[in-house]
Amino acid sequence: MNLRALIILVLILSLTQASSAQIDIDSSDTYIPEWESLNTHNPDGGAAEWIMDAKFGIYFHWGAYSVPAFRYHSLGEWYPRFMHVPGHGVNKHHIEKYGNPAEWPYHNFINGAYDKKGNWVKFQPVIARDGGNFDPEAWAELFRAAGARFAGPCAEHHDGYSLWNSEVNEWNSFNKTGLDIVGQITTAIKNKGLKVVTTFHHAYPIVWSYYPEEDPDYWPSKCKETGDTSLMRLYGKLPKEQSLNLWMDKLQEVIDNYRPDYIWHDVGLRDIDEDYKKKYLAYYYNKSLEWGKDVVVTYKNNDLNHDCAVYDFEGGGSDDVTEYVWVNDQNLLKGTWSYIEGIDYFTSSIVIHSLITIASKNGVLLLNVSPRSDGTIPDEQKSILNDTGHWLSHFGESIYNTRPWATYGEGPTQSGGYGAMKECTSQDIRFTISKDSTILYAIFCGWPGKDEKVSISTLKKGNIDLSELVRAELFDYYPGTYIEIDYSQDVNGLNLKFADEKPYEAVAYPLKLTFKNKIPATGILTKEPLIFTENGWKGEGILLPEGNYTTRQLAKRGIKDNTLTGFRINAGWEIELFEDDDFSGKSIRSVSLTKNVKLLDKDFEGVSSLRIRKLK
Repeated sequence: MNLRALIILVLILSLTQASSAQIDIDSSDTYIPEWESLNTHNPDGGAAEWIMDAKFGIYFHWGAYSVPAFRYHSLGEWYPRFMHVPGHGVNKHHIEKYGNPAEWPYHNFINGAYDKKGNWVKFQPVIARDGGNFDPEAWAELFRAAGARFAGPCAEHHDGYSLWNSEVNEWNSFNKTGLDIVGQITTAIKNKGLKVVTTFHHAYPIVWSYYPEEDPDYWPSKCKETGDTSLMRLYGKLPKEQSLNLWMDKLQEVIDNYRPDYIWHDVGLRDIDEDYKKKYLAYYYNKSLEWGKDVVVTYKNNDLNHDCAVYDFEGGGSDDVTEYVWVNDQNLLKGTWSYIEGIDYFTSSIVIHSLITIASKNGVLLLNVSPRSDGTIPDEQKSILNDTGHWLSHFGESIYNTRPWATYGEGPTQSGGYGAMKECTSQDIRFTISKDSTILYAIFCGWPGKDEKVSISTLKKGNIDLSELVRAELFDYYPGTYIEIDYSQDVNGLNLKFADEKPYEAVAYPLKLTFKNKIPATGILTKEPLIFTENGWKGEGILLPEGNYTTRQLAKRGIKDNTLTGFRINAGWEIELFEDDDFSGKSIRSVSLTKNVKLLDKDFEGVSSLRIRKLK
């Protein structure tokens, strides 16, 4: 019996004793709505292999909020909220162009109405085959050509308007425009061989009231007073239990009807009642077993945990390499997520350098684009996507299907936290490795070869043994072709002799370092403890980031029970070893006083669990 089956069996028995509720379990692989079961989905910060391989996806913010396209402090997709805040710049603009929100409410953008100049205003994209600008097939091809391996729509933003043919929410694109936008775009994306992501932002209005009630004459307030349940559904004003049921029903509809590979969640999930979250996750994960495919769920802040879902940094990323896989949802646009007039964009070099940096830290980039309300994607956005795809079509080997190395890179440009989209310099190098750990990619974020001799200081003597380095090759322009580079290693780094002139123009130049066997361990380099199971600190060594490791978790990393013989530890770290599992039994603690520590205590029978801590 595998671990998941054992956990589920215990939970079934306990639930049977504690409750009369019936839970149908079809097989040992079925998830039940309890954390012990759900946390077996991707334990220890893992994720579906396809997203770890993909590295890059695209989604888009598009809906009724795209219609006004009004630029005020880059608040495009927040227009529905701020038009209801008396005295706010968006509110003033709305009154001037459309009318008082009491008479010209947000749902006019959905149903259609005339503005003050007599222009008909409505979110009503027209499909390309009928002469319009919304072309799902062209969008999907653009995403594929950009190098994305998954893509999809913002299925519903905070505004309560669903972009699919919904039976649980009458405020949906099929009812109002005749278009099942989620259905049409996800079909086109699947036809291009890409995985599908659908993003949900609909927890926010339940827990934090997206639509303010500052003016009693505005519809977010008036719908409650009049008892208009339809408008209460749109404006997020239903009683809590009804709102939670609607939250769940919308997810279930999209899961059942469109089978997304990946469901991404915006903020607010933390305050959704736990029972609902658990039922939703169990439902989705069980459906994925029926479909025979691995699925992904992402979350923000502390809304879920690494063992049942994947962490998402909005507009940012990790400062360093992480043990767990993460996603950075980032924007082509500066500020707003939906289209607004006079918009500013990041450059394609910033997008490519950010993608490289994110991949080097165990991250995945989910890039947002912003169509106009009529379905056109602006040429500036297309150009950036095409540039990104062009680079990946030539050098994607250094990104796709790779894994992070012990360190993400070197150079002056630091990134992490909020706002991780940065352009790097030619002195910045980022590392990735092949899945079999025999190839190290060193990606130069600019041409470094003007002085002929280039050095990668990370790879200096004392940091890493390069005796089994077979060859160093610069990627040539065409995929699968390389330029062999002369190299030598000394105490300053791995020295490379590049040509004076660039062999081609690119925003980044990958170097491929191929080893005879696996890339040697480098504990001093990473500063994090390196664990050995062979006496004398021999063998590859196993890097362990900060955290607590049980017997099972150590075994997953190749450290079987009682096989640890020693470790390397550097300044600022502490390691505590335990004879028994779950951090019990006899223990020893070591603070970073020496580089190499060997277990010499004859009375210490072995290591079954350990804790690693970075000292403050």
